[in-house]
Amino acid sequence: MFSYFYSDEFFYTTAVFAQLKNQESITHHYDSAERFSITHRIHWCIQGDYSKLDFLVNDEKLDIRKNDIFEMNNKKYHSVDYNGDEPRIHMICDFISKKNYNECWKE
Repeated sequence: MFSYFYSDEFFYTTAVFAQLKNQESITHHYDSAERFSITHRIHWCIQGDYSKLDFLVNDEKLDIRKNDIFEMNNKKYHSVDYNGDEPRIHMICDFISKKNYNECWKE
């Protein structure tokens, strides 16, 4: 799926499901781990009432809906507030280009 958008060969490093229930939040933060400087993070919006979701990146609200797929830079400040009646579920995938992988983890 991602090869449509990215021409380089790549490896998946993470694939997780993330759930937020009604009235749950992820506080304003950025991810400082070095790996976020060389990886890409994709969110796939699987379930939720997106009209009741405030997903902010650098204080700008993302306009996302069910089934959207978007890339997010975790090195930027971000937060999530959710007030939907059903759980919000995203699949989060991180991947790295083969070039960056080989440069970082040479044998």
